[in-house]
Amino acid sequence: MLKFCRRLRLTEYFADKESEEDDSLVRNKSTFIPNTGRNKCLDDYIENLSNYPLTPIKVNHNLTKGEKSALQNLRNDKSIVIKQADKGGAIVIMDSDYYRIKVEEQLNDSTFYSEIPDNIDHLVKRRMNTVLNKYTTATTEKEYDYLKNFERKTSNFYGLPKIHKSKEIQSAINSQQNEYIKVQKPTDLKLRPIIAGPASPTHRLSNFLDIILKPLCKYVPSYIRDDINFLSHLPKIAPVHAR
Repeated sequence: MLKFCRRLRLTEYFADKESEEDDSLVRNKSTFIPNTGRNKCLDDYIENLSNYPLTPIKVNHNLTKGEKSALQNLRNDKSIVIKQADKGGAIVIMDSDYYRIKVEEQLNDSTFYSEIPDNIDHLVKRRMNTVLNKYTTATTEKEYDYLKNFERKTSNFYGLPKIHKSKEIQSAINSQQNEYIKVQKPTDLKLRPIIAGPASPTHRLSNFLDIILKPLCKYVPSYIRDDINFLSHLPKIAPVHAR
């Protein structure tokens, strides 16, 4: 409701203003709300609309009370971790201590990971701001604001169980022949590392670069847009080679 009323005020405020050309590819969401008093009819309409009692909409849930209670209990159970499998669409329920051990095993592999003493998000952000300030003419004012002014959060690490590569799990699948497979802490299970950083210091820069570079991808000879485009590249007749 509040968004709708704000949209009404913006529409009325900019109705008699000429639109200015803006080539910005990205921008922060505007928080500007025009003051009241410009149009009494609109002010009265918005006030009545804001104070209009809303009747709660009855939603028919597709879960029973028991099922919803069971889901809530699973969500609150700190002794287990529920993850989607890396491949196959299966759901894996793991003991939280076991999951923590597997994550630590992966992060302690010094071949691929190294520990840093401090969080360097602020350092990355400062370096980005230095580059933005150095090349101010390379971006519009709104693009500069989008890349510089936002709330950042430290990325999270988690792992998706690669059950398709665990011999112990595959053996259990073959022997149990059931929709639900139970395995006691397989020793050969590996995790696919995922870094979830929807608000990391570089996530907006990555989005900006993606917008710039995406139109150029089609000029790369190896570019494949999607599966339909891939099929169009296949020959109508494939030669058969004798083995």
